[in-house]
Order: sequence, then C-alpha cells, then structure tokens
Amino acid sequence: MVVKSTALTHVGVIVTRPIGQSRPLTALLESQGARVLSFPTLKITALDDPKLKQVVHDLDLFDHLIFTSVNAVAHGMVVLDDFWPQWPIRQAWYGIGNATAAALRTYGVDPVVPSVSHNSEGLLALQAFEKLDGQRICLFKGEAGRGLLPETLVQRGAELDVVNCYRRELEQKSVYELRQLAQFFQVPQSKYLIANSNESLDNFILLAQDSQLPWQDLVVVAASERIADHAKQSGFGKITQANDVGDKSLLEAIQEWCDNPRSDD
Repeated sequence: MVVKSTALTHVGVIVTRPIGQSRPLTALLESQGARVLSFPTLKITALDDPKLKQVVHDLDLFDHLIFTSVNAVAHGMVVLDDFWPQWPIRQAWYGIGNATAAALRTYGVDPVVPSVSHNSEGLLALQAFEKLDGQRICLFKGEAGRGLLPETLVQRGAELDVVNCYRRELEQKSVYELRQLAQFFQVPQSKYLIANSNESLDNFILLAQDSQLPWQDLVVVAASERIADHAKQSGFGKITQANDVGDKSLLEAIQEWCDNPRSDD
C-alpha cells in the first residue's frame, strides 16, 4: 500500500515516457502529492529485423547477450521465448539498468547489471568485456541510438551481431493533449520535466515550441549525465541529475531540488 504524502504538493511533473511505461512513476509521484501530467513524446514501434530470426536459431552459440532497454526486452525476448522452452546455459545475460534487468527476470534469466553506472559505459567497464577476442555477442537494442557500445565491443575483438528490436518515433499529439500541456504551464507551481533520453527531450521541445510554451522555465530531471549535458546545450537553465533511470532516483532528484533549488543561468 502506497502511503500518501504532501511533500510535493506544490510541484507539477511532466512524465514523457512512452504509453504503457509511465504508470509506476506517475503513481509514485502522485503518492508524494505531485500533480503529474503524462505526456509521452516517444512512440515505440516493433521492428521485424531479419537478424532476430537468425539469432533465435543460433542463441546457444553466443557468449554474451546484451539488452539495452526495457523495450529491447519487450520486443526481443518474446520472439526468443517462443522458440526456446528452456534457455541454453552457456551464455551470460546483461541488462543495462535495473528496469531492464527486472524485465529479463520475468523470462527466467538472471542478468548481470552494471553496478556503478547503468549505461553503456558501465557495461563496458565490467571485467567480462575487457578483452573479447573471438567471443560472440548479440546486442538487442533500438534502431539508431548511441554507437559507443557496438563500436567498442568490436574494437575489443568481439564477433558482434546487432538486433534492432524497435524504433523510436515522435508521438503525435491531439489538440486535447496540447491543451492539457498548456494548462499545466498556467498553474502556479514548481514545474519539472523528466527526461529519460535525448530523443524524448528533443521531441518535447519541438511540441512545446509549436505551442509557444515557456519550456525553458522547466526544471529538467535528467536520468543520466549525458542527458543533463544535452538539456543544457538545448537551452535549459535548471537541471537536476538523478543517480539512475529508476523511479525512486527520479523522485529523489526532484526532492533534492525542492530542498536546494539552483540555476545555471
């Protein structure tokens, strides 16, 4: 049972996670008294990558299986699970971030999670990836995205297969949704924008600019240092960085800013 609090009574938060992925965070913020607007800026579309069909048959030949996100698990594991009634035992499984790892565990695997940084850099810092001469790796990810992880794995000697499980697209908004966003800005309260990726942030700016809204007044809650840097470069002057992408960390970042507001202006 979630205990209601009034700690964030005068706080408004925009959550930009895709449809179907925002409810736990929204519930957590609302339990602390925050006024939350769910405003997805990314649409997740499954891809029928031919490489996935090949990987399904060759799964037992890989040394490492890496999933970069919850979406990679959702659109990759469902295909693997249909083919393998019991998982092969020689592979190591990896999830970048606790949420990704939790999604993998629902399929009965026990993934390794980077303990320091829940990102590509954290994964690459693991001892298992220091020297990869001849080791086979399959990377399950979204289309496009950062090139650091696949490029570095190949540089370290891995035989790499990449499966693009999904595509991120701009979530188109109705007149009603844009009106809700405008009304959010009109309420006299501290206003925060949770940014889980550079793309979600860019799409929000595009939608807010089209509606001529003062998006630069928002406090950006960045899920990583990379996103925080991108927010600053995009024109935001108030940015707080969470320890990771987890719901609790995002809440704590908002609470910390409430206690110690600041500005980069």
